[in-house]
Amino acid sequence: MICDMTELTRELTLDQGRRSRRFLSPTGTWMIGIGHNLQGKRFSSDVWSAIKAEHPHIENGLLDDYMTLSDALIDLIFRNDVTDTMATLYRIWPQWDQLGEMRKRGLINWSFQMDYTAAARCKRFWHAVKLQKFDQAAQQLRDSPWFRETQSSRSSRVIRQLGDGP
Repeated sequence: MICDMTELTRELTLDQGRRSRRFLSPTGTWMIGIGHNLQGKRFSSDVWSAIKAEHPHIENGLLDDYMTLSDALIDLIFRNDVTDTMATLYRIWPQWDQLGEMRKRGLINWSFQMDYTAAARCKRFWHAVKLQKFDQAAQQLRDSPWFRETQSSRSSRVIRQLGDGP
């Protein structure tokens, strides 16, 4: 196991919320579950199968305002999103999973909000992480648009996780 999934789930649920119906985020993006971006992330075939099993009326692959997802389905979507997030981290820096528990959870949490392109563009951040200069990596996050746009309780925790480690 890459990290403590119970703790990661707790943190991301605290940060993202948990909603069984789609909603419009403050940035104008349709979301559902635990931070699943309906406009930016496609559902895997197993998720679509589960959605269709719970909601046989679905015809065009779009979730409507009245569709409510079960807890099991929210958890399945979340696990897939975490798996996708970890795949993003592996593409950017394959050794990320050799970091300590807190730093791995911090990286997953940070990248969970971003797409691959946005995460990969943070060159100075990744340079500092790869050199294990975590104070510099934390400072790069403090100086980033992500920090200004993210709830302070989340950004402060992620920066503390990356900076303090292990």
